[in-house]
Amino acid sequence: MNWKFSNVKYEDIENLSKKLNIPPILIKICLNRNKTENEIISFFSNINQNFINANKLYNANKVADKIIECLKLNKLIYLFPDYDSDGLNSVYIFYNALKAARSKLNSKSEIIIRHSKRNEGYGISIEFVEDILNKNNENILVITLDNGISKIEEINTLIDNNIDVIVVDHHESLAIVPNCLICDPHNNTIEQPSDFKHLCGAGVAFKVCEILERKLGFYDMEKFIYNVAIATITDMMPLVNENIAFIIKGISQLNNQICPTFISYYKAFLNIDNITPVNIGWDIGPRINVCSRLNNTELGYKFISNNDYFDMYDIVNDVETLNDTKKEIVKSLIIYKRLEVTHIIHRWLWISCEKVVDIYVNNNLDICR
Repeated sequence: MNWKFSNVKYEDIENLSKKLNIPPILIKICLNRNKTENEIISFFSNINQNFINANKLYNANKVADKIIECLKLNKLIYLFPDYDSDGLNSVYIFYNALKAARSKLNSKSEIIIRHSKRNEGYGISIEFVEDILNKNNENILVITLDNGISKIEEINTLIDNNIDVIVVDHHESLAIVPNCLICDPHNNTIEQPSDFKHLCGAGVAFKVCEILERKLGFYDMEKFIYNVAIATITDMMPLVNENIAFIIKGISQLNNQICPTFISYYKAFLNIDNITPVNIGWDIGPRINVCSRLNNTELGYKFISNNDYFDMYDIVNDVETLNDTKKEIVKSLIIYKRLEVTHIIHRWLWISCEKVVDIYVNNNLDICR
C-alpha cells in the first residue's frame, strides 16, 4: 500500500474550524484532500447544495407508494431493523415518519417495531417469519431496515404466504435477492445510479421517508438529520460530500435547536458543552451498540428514542451497566489472549530448542559420544 502523508498545519485547521464553526476533523479531511481555503469556505457556506435529490434513489418512489397503499388498507406494519446504531436510528426515523403519514391518511394501521435478537443471528430471522405466519393474517406489511437484502429464504417464505415485504437496506447483495420490493443502493442484481452508495442504512431510510412525506403534501424530515449523522459516523461510512453535509447539519442540531434527551444527558455526563463527531464515534455510538452486543436491543432503542429526562436516568444507568460489563469482558479476553499468546510463545521456544538440540545431536554425533 502506498501511504501518502499530508503536510497540513495544525494552525490552519484550528483557524478555519473557528472561522466556519466546523469540527476540526472535517476541516482536516478537506485540507488532506488538497481543498483550498476558498473551496472549503464555499462548501460549508452552502451545505444544502450537497444533498442529492431523493427521487434519484432507485425504487424509493415505489416504496413510498407501497407504504401509502398499505396505510390506506389499514395493514398491520412490522418494522424489522438491524440491532446496531445504524439499524436503531433507521427504525427511529421510519417509525416516526410512518406515524406522521398514518395521521395524514387517517389510517388505522398499527405499527410495531420487532427488534432483532442477537441470538437469532443477523437480519430478519426464521423465528420472526414463523411468528408472522402463525398470526394467520395476510393483511400485513413487513419492512426490513438496514438488513434484508441477503435474507432470501426468509423473505421469500413470507412472500409465498401473501405477506407484503419491503427491503430498505444499504448492504451488498448476493447474486440473487429476495422476490420483493427492494430499495438498496448496493443491490447488484440491477442497474442503478451509483449516487447513493455512500449512504448508511439510516440515510437510505431518510430518503425513502422524505419522498413519502412529500407525496402526502408535507415535509418534517429535517429533525431526523442528526439520526443520519450518528449512523453515518458509527457505521464508518465514507466521508463524501453528502455524508459530510449530514454530519455537519446533524452535529449542529445536537448542539443547538434539536437536541434529543440522550444527547443532553451525555453532555452533562461527559461534562462537555458541545458534541463533536469524536464524541459520537467514541462515547455515544459504543453505548448504543453495547445494548445489542449484550442482547438488549430494546434498551438501545429506548436510549435514543426516550424524551423524558427523568426516565432517561434509569435508562442511562442500565446502559452504563452494560458498558461496564462489556469493558470487563474485553479486559478478560485481552488477559486470556495474552496468556494464550504467552503459552504459544513458550511452546514455540520449547519446540525450537528441542529442534536445535536434535539437529546438533544428529550432526555432531561423534562429539556427543
